[in-house]
Amino acid sequence: METPHKLRTFLVLFLLTVLWLWVGQAKGNCWGGIPIKSYHSERNKNNNENNQGLGGECEINKNFRLKGGFYKNSFHRETVHFGILTTTQISVKLFQGDLRPALYLTRASGYTKKNIWGPIPMLMFEHQSGHGLNFATLYYEKEWVFGIEYKYRF
Repeated sequence: METPHKLRTFLVLFLLTVLWLWVGQAKGNCWGGIPIKSYHSERNKNNNENNQGLGGECEINKNFRLKGGFYKNSFHRETVHFGILTTTQISVKLFQGDLRPALYLTRASGYTKKNIWGPIPMLMFEHQSGHGLNFATLYYEKEWVFGIEYKYRF
C-alpha cells in the first residue's frame, strides 16, 4: 500500500470516529460497514470481486447521513470514499426491516482514468435487529457493477 493511501485511510477512519462520537452519539444511528462482494457485467475481465475494506455511516437527520470508508476496488487498488448518503422515508417493510432507496453523493479514489464522483444509486435494507445491507450499482467504463455491503448499527 502506498503511503498516500495509508494517510487517506487513516484520515477516513479518524473522521468516521469523530463523526460517530459527535453526530452518532447525539442521534444514536451510526453503522459500521464491511464491503462483501461486487459483480461485473463484463465477465471476461480480471476484475476483483472480493472488495475487502471498512466503512461507516452516521445519521445527520432522517434524510441525510455522512458515509465514508475504504475498500479494494475492481482494479485491485485501494479506494477511499467519503460523501453524503441521502435517503427517503419511503420504505417497504420486508422481513422485519425497511428497504428504501438512497443516493450516495461521493468521491471515490483509485480508479483507472479518474476518480469517481457520485451520485451512486443504492438500496438500503435495515433490519430492526441492527443488521443491514447496502446494495449499490454503478455504470463505469462501459460495464455495470453491482456491490453489496454488510452493516451493523452501533
